[in-house]
Formats: sequence, C-alpha cells, structure tokens
Amino acid sequence: METSREPKSKPLAITQQSLQTHLSFKPLECLSVKRLPSSTPTRRTANYQPSLWDDFYIQSLSNDSLDEVQVDLWEKLREEMKQLIGKQEDMKGQLEFIDAMGQLGVLYHFQNEIKNVLGFMASSYSSSNDKLLNNLYVSILLFRLLREQGLKISHLRQSIQLMYSLGDLLQSLKSGYVSSKLNIEEDVKCILGLYEACFLAMEGEDEVDEAIENLTERLVKVREKQLSASLCEQIDHALELPIHWRMPRLHTRWFIDAYEKQDNMDPKLLQFAKLDFNLLQSIYMKELKELSRMNITKFGALLTTIDDVYDVYGSLDELQLFTTAIIEWNINAIHHLPNYMKIILRALFDTINDVANTVLTEKGLDILPHLKRGWGDQCKAYLVEAMWYHSKYTPKLNEYLDNAWITIGSLTIVTPTYLLSEDLTSTALEELELYLDVLRYSCTIARLMDDLGTSTDELQRGDVSKSIQCYMKEKCFRSNCKKSHKILNKRELERFEWQKDWEIKI
Repeated sequence: METSREPKSKPLAITQQSLQTHLSFKPLECLSVKRLPSSTPTRRTANYQPSLWDDFYIQSLSNDSLDEVQVDLWEKLREEMKQLIGKQEDMKGQLEFIDAMGQLGVLYHFQNEIKNVLGFMASSYSSSNDKLLNNLYVSILLFRLLREQGLKISHLRQSIQLMYSLGDLLQSLKSGYVSSKLNIEEDVKCILGLYEACFLAMEGEDEVDEAIENLTERLVKVREKQLSASLCEQIDHALELPIHWRMPRLHTRWFIDAYEKQDNMDPKLLQFAKLDFNLLQSIYMKELKELSRMNITKFGALLTTIDDVYDVYGSLDELQLFTTAIIEWNINAIHHLPNYMKIILRALFDTINDVANTVLTEKGLDILPHLKRGWGDQCKAYLVEAMWYHSKYTPKLNEYLDNAWITIGSLTIVTPTYLLSEDLTSTALEELELYLDVLRYSCTIARLMDDLGTSTDELQRGDVSKSIQCYMKEKCFRSNCKKSHKILNKRELERFEWQKDWEIKI
C-alpha cells in the first residue's frame, strides 16, 4: 500500500479563464443537444422528505432572551471562570475542569488561557516522565484535550515515554496496567477517555482501528458492573456516537444535564454554561427568523433543488439543455425543457433578476453578470459530475476536487451574500473577477467534510464517487476506508498555507 506523501504544491489563484478552461474539458463538448428524445427517461429517486422547518414554523418559535439581570450574572460568572482556569489543586483537577468547559460549550470564551495552560502542562510532563507511570488517566485526558484543541504534539514523542503516543497508551491498557493500579471507576474513565481519543487519530496511528473495536467491547463489559449512574450514562452516550463525531451544540445540551449529576460538578461553571447556552440559543433563534425572510434563503432553496435534479432526477439530455440555458441565460430555452425544469428555470431567473434589479435601483451597481456567472459555473460543475456518473467514470482525486469545490455550492451562497451586503461598492465588485484562494480552500474543506458525512448514503443510491472513493481507487486501496480517511484529511489540509502561530512550540 502506498502511503508516501506528495510534495506540497503552492496554491494558485483560480482565475475566471482557468476556471473556464477546466470546466470546458471534453465531457462538456456534448452540449449540443437541442431537443429531448420523445421517450420518457428512467428516473432515480432518493425519497427525500419535506422539511418541517418552513417559514411559518420558524416564525412561530418563541425566543426568550436573557434579561438584564441574567446578562450581568453571565458576565460576572465569565470573569470568575477565567480566573479559575489553571487554579485547581492538581493537574487532574485542572484537566477535568477544562474538559468540562469544552463539553459544556463555553471553552470558546477562553481560548488563549486554555492554550497556555495546556502548553504548560505538556512542558511539565515532558520534563518529568516518571509522573506518567502513575497517571495514565491524566496522560489520556491531556492527550485528548491537546488533540481536540488542534495543538501540535507529535514532535514531543521523543522526549516522552508514554504520553502522546496512542500506541503506548493502548499498550498500557492491554498489559493490564490500569486494573492493577486504579480503582474500577478510574479504570473505566481510562478506557472511556482512550476510546474518545482514538477518534482523533492521525496518519501513522494505524493501531487505533483495531483498538476502537477492543475498547468498545471492554466498555460494553464494564457497563454491566456496579458503576455510578452518571458514568453509565457517559458510556452509553459514547458508544452511541463519540464526541468528535457529534454536533457540538447538541452534545452541549446533553452534557449540561449529565454534568449536573457528576460528583465533582462545579455549580458556578454549570450555572454559567446554562446562561451561555440560553444566550446563544436566543441569538441563533433571532438570526434564524431573520434568515428565513432574506433573499439568501431563496438562493439556498434553489441550490438544493437544482442539486437534486443533477444528482438524482434529471436525464443527461435534460441536464445538458438546462445547463446551456443557464450559461447563456436564455429564458427562451424554457420551451425545450420538460415541465419540472421549466418551473425551476423560471424561478431561478425571476429570483436572480429581481435581486439584481433591486440592487441596481438602490445602489446603481449591476450585480447580474456576477450572479449569472456563479450559477453558470455551478451548473457546469454539476454537469461534469452527472457525466461522470452516466459514463461510470471515477476521476483521480485532484480531478475530482478541482470540480467538487464548486459543486459543494458554497460559492453560490457566499457570492450573493457578498453582493447583497450594505457596504457593496464598485471596487468590491471588481474583486469578484477572481475566485480567491481563501474561497477555494474554504469550499474544499466543506466538500471534504460533506463527503465524509454523506458519502455512504449517496453511493448506495448510485451517485458519482466521492473524494474517499476516488483516493482509494487511485492508490489501489481495497477496503481500508478508515486508513484512507486519515491520509486524505491530513494531505488535503496540509496543502493549505494557513497561518500557524496557534501551534504550541515545545
């Protein structure tokens, strides 16, 4: 199996010319379809269900924001929590406090303080290796927190005998060290903590795949022992889905109730977490109600509908005609489309033209060419994937990503958001002549995340191969999907030249 890393390539700005060159390669040369065949095409279905979250439902939701007294208390508790970071009696207490803050969803208030405390802990551990032999639980917890915060720790392995190496931590559990040194509660916490840490594995840590299965079996067995109700609840929650795979705010809501039952619960931290959760919920609710009535929501609805047409419902002939109509922005092409596409095309044209006319009237700026170009690029990229599917072609990873960063749809949402901003100027419009690197990188990350989350479902209904399948075929991986995920994520993210001053240097 080939696992060699490819040399980093310097990112290139994507110009309109290069984009057109890419999106007009051979598959698009067959945009010569003028009329549809008389026979009815065979259509796929994904059995999509209508959303319950329509505008009427959203507007009917209550929004109980914090009153002045609660806001004052929230600000007071925030300052108190800031002072408590790193002030616990021992390292175990400090790490558990930080872990609780993270799962309670309030860690974002104290990023700098947390980074400094964790960096100091890592330094002190590296200069006192003998502590590790009696603090496996602390080692596991510190390892997981450092990984969760995205702090570089791999370079510490030479100076630390046990910590920061998942293999060493797993070996310590496998050798029976935990059961001989700790009580049953601490034993379970070690197993549970290492189970969660395994889902933060990186390339080269191949032992974790088997370890997850073994740790799962051990958690199921210890679940049958006489444990506290709180610890049993944590085990059940982890076995259902690890923390790293959960939606953070949904996990926070669960953990608020779970933390309240723990023996070492900090009442003030819990109170602050509840106030912070309710404050954020009121903000989210307000934004959701506003968003539901904004033009950008129309773009999202149109994008979702058109995406489903290309992915599932439309025949290749229909998609070629539809794409041509979008590229040429020709409403007369509607006469050659099937009825369902006529509705979509008219809705798209009416929405885009209405928004563009409003901006032209109010600001004297013509944003229509930019909106037309965005939707044209979007549909051309969709058509490329449709042609891959119909020809049963699996592209190489780079070929796939060069197209897929557009099909994720982020550009089609971000562009009108930018164009509809209050501060839009003619100079700002000129900036849209190029697709900036930051947009491409952000869209690529969104694409990779989306592929990891929905790839299985989409492949089952016969969609085009996603990034992981493209990479596995290119590198001749047969079934080691987990290994491919680790390599793919690390390789693609390392291509991006992000600022790295947040990394711990020890």
